[in-house]
Amino acid sequence: MKEKNSKLDREDLAKLELEKNRAEEDKEAAITALEARSIDLVKEKNERAKLEAKIDQLASQMLIGGHQIEDTP
Repeated sequence: MKEKNSKLDREDLAKLELEKNRAEEDKEAAITALEARSIDLVKEKNERAKLEAKIDQLASQMLIGGHQIEDTP
């Protein structure tokens, strides 16, 4: 009877070890995906800031006689 319990314990231990390994792999995959998304967000934020600066620059160039082009006929 003890041998049978020992075999079951080894099988349970092997299953638990597999589950632990899968969980660690899933965790690493999630961390990698999160880091990639974080990098993408930083890039998007920088690009947005550049575009806003460009828009501000173009808007300042559109002034004619103290009026913006949108306000002139």
